[in-house]
Amino acid sequence: MNEQIAQLKFITREAAQKRMVSHSCSSEASISETVEGYARRVHGNWMAIILVSGKDLRITFKVHFNIKDVKKILEASFAKPYSEIEDDLATDFVKEFCNLTAGYIKQIFEKYELKSGISLPIVTRGFDDIFYKPTNSDEEADLWKLDVAGVSLVCTPHFNIFNSINIPTFNLDDSFDDEGDIEFL
Repeated sequence: MNEQIAQLKFITREAAQKRMVSHSCSSEASISETVEGYARRVHGNWMAIILVSGKDLRITFKVHFNIKDVKKILEASFAKPYSEIEDDLATDFVKEFCNLTAGYIKQIFEKYELKSGISLPIVTRGFDDIFYKPTNSDEEADLWKLDVAGVSLVCTPHFNIFNSINIPTFNLDDSFDDEGDIEFL
């Protein structure tokens, strides 16, 4: 199962990085590891959450952020002055980023015939993360920073595999195509 978790971590990081580049209209977004010993429970004033879930696995993708940092990303992306960017636009930007990231992950899963669904993204106070309890002892977490436009967003996806037999081995050397039909339910 450790190899499966490692693959899911890779896919999630790649999805987040690619989606941030396209969503922010930035030329680049990079992932950096957190510093050794970084053990804070609250990583930002706000937290956006989305689930990618099926009967065999669940990914809880969380992005921790501060409004002022997201406004800096939007200022660079939209060429709009910081003072003209509304707080609601900043939170909507992060929710849509979560939605796009989850959609990318689901698209990869579909190529391997792994059935999953996506929740709606929500934004809540970052302090609510202290109430998050793993659903089982096998839950694994990842912690990294997504750097774009001079700011960092902390990402803490959590991975649950309920039936490892049904999880395929992903070919991580494949370049996953961003094209595809969107299915509206």
